Amino acid sequence: MRGVLLIAHGSRRESANREVHALADKLQQKFEGPDNTVRTVVSSCFLELAEPCIPSGLSFLIGAGAKHIQVLPYFLTQGRHVAEDIPTILNNYIDQQDNNGDITIEALPYLGADNRLLESMLGLLDSADTSPL
Repeated sequence: MRGVLLIAHGSRRESANREVHALADKLQQKFEGPDNTVRTVVSSCFLELAEPCIPSGLSFLIGAGAKHIQVLPYFLTQGRHVAEDIPTILNNYIDQQDNNGDITIEALPYLGADNRLLESMLGLLDSADTSPL
């Protein structure tokens, strides 16, 4: 089974953290087949300021039966968190596990690196009310 871990920064504002969990729930729904067979489990976690943390998110997916985990950083730019902090946490987690190679963790590019984000931005601009503020 595949796992998808959506990693966001985390916020002191709980409503912002709930938005991330809601997005993960929507992603999960996209993977559910008509027979309710789940081949992909989606979860969300946070780098800081909120729970669950990244290691807890990984452990949750492994506990749910995921053998291949794709990590999706929900960040717009490649700042220090994306370039250094997340890879360090992932590598430390892998080093601490004794999985005999049964579990793989694949770090995907951060959200802002995908050119489709530009298309989404253009779509928002095209549909926006152009009235002055």
